[in-house]
Amino acid sequence: LEIQKERAAIPMRDTEDTKRKEELEKFIDLLTWLVSADNPTWYGGLAEQPEQTLGPRLLSMMARLKIETIVAGHSAMPDFQIHQRFDNRVILIDTEMLQPAFGGKASALEIQGGRFTAHSTGQPPRVLPPHAAVTGGTAQP
Repeated sequence: LEIQKERAAIPMRDTEDTKRKEELEKFIDLLTWLVSADNPTWYGGLAEQPEQTLGPRLLSMMARLKIETIVAGHSAMPDFQIHQRFDNRVILIDTEMLQPAFGGKASALEIQGGRFTAHSTGQPPRVLPPHAAVTGGTAQP
């Protein structure tokens, strides 16, 4: 909200330095994009889109790019747990760990030797099930 207020005020400022004004506009555009829903770093589709809809394209892309696992944040689940989706190939790790601000719990994902272990405050470590192999965009157990 503050960024948008600042951006709205820029054209009204009295300045002769048009170069500086243009640079400020670019900077504010970047800041606006960084916190927008269509920014890849804030994309929530891996947590929110139905697996039936996104899954085939996602698994195909992962196979094409030789990506085995995607670990994503910025999309907390209601139970504040680490979750897996898309044949265990996507791991969602946002647990809103700042308890006073969001009500979640501290957690971490340990990756060691191809094994993924979820650690959450007040719970024993949980080894996550391995993902299915992907060939040509189709998951194979």
